[in-house]
Amino acid sequence: MSYPLWLGTHVFPMAPYFSFMPAFPAFLHYVLFGGSLLGLLFLMLKPTNRIVLISLIIIEIVQLIPDQNRWQPYILQFIFTGILFDLYRKKPALFTANMAFYSACLYLHSGLHKLNGGFLFHVWERMILHQFLGFDVSIAEQPIVHYSGLALGVFEVIGALGVFFARKKFFYAWVLVGMHIFILVFISPSGIDYNSIVWPWNILMMAILPLIFYHKTERASLHFNFKHPKTLLLGLFLLVLPFLSFVDYYDNYLAFNLYSGRLKQFDICVGKPDEAPDLQVFETKKRTYCDTKTVLQTNVWHIRETNTVVYPEIRVYRQIADSLKMRYPKAELSFCIYQYPYKAANIIYFD
Repeated sequence: MSYPLWLGTHVFPMAPYFSFMPAFPAFLHYVLFGGSLLGLLFLMLKPTNRIVLISLIIIEIVQLIPDQNRWQPYILQFIFTGILFDLYRKKPALFTANMAFYSACLYLHSGLHKLNGGFLFHVWERMILHQFLGFDVSIAEQPIVHYSGLALGVFEVIGALGVFFARKKFFYAWVLVGMHIFILVFISPSGIDYNSIVWPWNILMMAILPLIFYHKTERASLHFNFKHPKTLLLGLFLLVLPFLSFVDYYDNYLAFNLYSGRLKQFDICVGKPDEAPDLQVFETKKRTYCDTKTVLQTNVWHIRETNTVVYPEIRVYRQIADSLKMRYPKAELSFCIYQYPYKAANIIYFD
């Protein structure tokens, strides 16, 4: 569904993690992608083969290096799950407990990130009430309707706290499954037909959650020895560090910031579009903060080419900008980064 992202066949610039590294040759993208597919197929036949699993994890990590836009949440979860499976291959109960902890952290931080005005404006009002349910914008903007959208974030946080602390975790797991069912209907072709790359991930999580929390009592508790180095690292990266994303000191996707409406957006303003003719097909008609007639919204462009959004970090945006300026030196490109609420303090212009 997003193979151009992994083959490097798109026009959209790549954003390598190590900027000093030379670009991967084209054939290497194909080799790595092919190796990844073969590894997945082999694991479907022999899921306990450790050599293939470790090789696949290494291939996936290597594929992340040349383009940070490949750091999609479901890919990071796949790599993390593979590492856990290898570490606890002889201790399935600990593997399940660690996956339970991961899931609880995911929903806790994802829910907390939704408790903001950007979620209410973009996701609740515009996408759910107006596009999906058909409410008029004037109704969606009524204060009681507007703020009722916070219940969705609270709902997710309650589900997370339930699988963290409640005795009957199985109930809260099904609460979260219900949330995924709603999301799947919401973004499906029968809904707003959006971001199809995450449809399989939602289906997968609907299947995983009951398996992880299948016990109905405290036996499904998150059994951790917090004196163990592995557990401390897990708690640090999954529970503690994600809070730093609220002050922009930790990557949003690493902090499970999903569908929150608070991510920074990145637009490209093209002063002389004739100097960049291959970009004209990606122009947007939507009103933006650019003062040029030709505007490229990077998420729209990236979705059209790869079916995925741009990795939402300023360092990535600036890498993309530098690459485009080198590619189209006469196009008079300028750039705009902005986020909700849309006021001067939240808009950055640079060229």
